[in-house]
Amino acid sequence: MNRYAIWLILAFWAGSAQALNFRDCLKMEQDNAPLAAQRDCYKSLAGPEANPPKTPETPAEQNASATEISEKSANPLAEKSMLLSTWDPEQSGAISMYRQNYFLPIANSSNPNNAPTSPNPNNRVPYSYPLDNTEAKFQISFKSRLWAQDSNDWAMWFGYTQQSFWQFWDASHSRPFRESNYQPELILSKRFMDPVTSAFSPKLLNIAIDHQSNGQSDPRSRSWNRLYVQTGFENDDFQGGTLVLLPRLWTRIQVSNPSQNDNPDITHYLGYGDVQLLYFNRYELSATARIRSLQLDYSYPLEEILKYFSPDWRSDFDLHLQYFTGYGESLIDYNHRQSVWGVGVSLPVWK
Repeated sequence: MNRYAIWLILAFWAGSAQALNFRDCLKMEQDNAPLAAQRDCYKSLAGPEANPPKTPETPAEQNASATEISEKSANPLAEKSMLLSTWDPEQSGAISMYRQNYFLPIANSSNPNNAPTSPNPNNRVPYSYPLDNTEAKFQISFKSRLWAQDSNDWAMWFGYTQQSFWQFWDASHSRPFRESNYQPELILSKRFMDPVTSAFSPKLLNIAIDHQSNGQSDPRSRSWNRLYVQTGFENDDFQGGTLVLLPRLWTRIQVSNPSQNDNPDITHYLGYGDVQLLYFNRYELSATARIRSLQLDYSYPLEEILKYFSPDWRSDFDLHLQYFTGYGESLIDYNHRQSVWGVGVSLPVWK
């Protein structure tokens, strides 16, 4: 065994048993032992507990440490807040949920719109055949971050929502899609991160431009463009859950050519804004009100229901119930009054 191997063995033994003294380490240095062995020998003299005491941090150092910790860890306020977490550019990923995503295989209408009409003569649909009262309805909605400030307070988003009404149960007419509404949006969002002591604190401001249309040609074409401002208020400790209020005001971007205005009186029926109230606990409950309509949505974890049948069954979906009454369930029905109830499944908005 050569001399260097012996020194390495002695150094390892010294580091674990702390048996060597200063002279042994000095002799290793004089004999040109490997540097790693010399270093371990000198470290063994100090012992594992002999670390030098830390000097107190100055206020500037303390602030720097706090900033570093906050940057490496998630903001607890954002984790607790529904609005702050769902609009967090860092947590949302490339694509995240926007509005509710659901599929209702049964949506029953009290008054199907068999002959949609409009003040514009070019947009009056002639009667063809009676629609089924019961159809399927689904909504797909997501958003994606386009840009974000370093602090993640301000961000630009692209949002997209599609709502479709499918005469699924009408086999005699080949189960046609009665109506689909497409709604892309560009949203500038501001999150308010400062803790607020009030029970209902402001958390969000959205400024957006959106386009909504059904993608049809005349006479079924319906569309409009809007600018809107939406604020978000939240109480994260309301009856054991989270209560969210989202009031929104919009203005329609007018069409220059009246003959191309598919629905000139749409604001008479849909108004100039809406208010959404949401409550999150084990279940999700929401109410969306416009000037001439109200929609209620209730969802409950499907897994909690399945456990009554088998404790091994799992599901990421919720049981979803929906009720709508008034004008404007879809664009083609913007001036048509009806009441619709539906049942199906949905994805949780926030967990």
